[in-house]
Amino acid sequence: MSSFLFTGEPWLRAAWEGEMGDSGSPGRDGDPGQTAQFLFRNMCIALPGDGEQGGNGHDGYNGDAGMKGRPAPPGTLDLGIIEGQITIEVGGGQGQTGGKGGLGGAGGSGGRAGYNPIYEGPGIYPPPQPCPSGQAGPMGWGGKGGNGGNAGDGGDGGTVTVYYKSIKSGNIDSKTFFGNPGIPGAAGFGGYSTTGNRGNGRPGFQGSLGSASNVIIRQVP
Repeated sequence: MSSFLFTGEPWLRAAWEGEMGDSGSPGRDGDPGQTAQFLFRNMCIALPGDGEQGGNGHDGYNGDAGMKGRPAPPGTLDLGIIEGQITIEVGGGQGQTGGKGGLGGAGGSGGRAGYNPIYEGPGIYPPPQPCPSGQAGPMGWGGKGGNGGNAGDGGDGGTVTVYYKSIKSGNIDSKTFFGNPGIPGAAGFGGYSTTGNRGNGRPGFQGSLGSASNVIIRQVP
C-alpha cells in the first residue's frame, strides 16, 4: 500500500501575542496637616488629606490575527502499472492560531496620606499629635485584557493529476479535504489591582474552511 499526501505546510507557531497595557499613573498624595498652640493645647487647624486613587491601567493590546493556511501544492503523479492499493489525499493546510490578547495594565498606586504633624513649638502640651490621620488612596483599576486574534482561514485546495497505464491489482483511492481554520487566540487577562480590573478581553473569532481540492485520474497508453 502506498500513500501520497498533498497539503500545505503547517504553521509552527501562533501569531504574535498582544503587548501588555501601560500601568496607571500614581495617585496624588494628600495635603499635609497643620497644628497650632491655643490656650495651652495643641490644636489641629488643617486635617491631613487623603491620598487620591491611582490612575486606571490601560487596556492590553489585541493579539495578531492568524495567517491563512498554506495552499495544497498542485501535483502530477505517473504511477505506471498499479500493483496494490494507492491512496492520494489532497487538501489545504490548517490556518495559523490567533495571537493571545495582551495582559491589561496594572492600576496605578494610590497616593499617600498627607503628613500628620507632631507639634514641635515651645512648651509641651497635649495632645502631641492632635490631627487624625488621613487615608492612603486606593489603587486604580486594572486595565481590560486585550482581545485574542482571529483564527487564520484554512488553506485553499489544489489539483493533482494522476496518470496510470493499467491496474494489475488493487485500486486508486482519492480523498480530498478542506483546509481547517486555525484556533482562535485566547483572551488576555485583566490587569492587576487590589481594587479590581475591567475584566478579560474576548477570544478571537473562528476562521473559515479553505476551498475544495480535486484529483483527476487518467489512464494513458
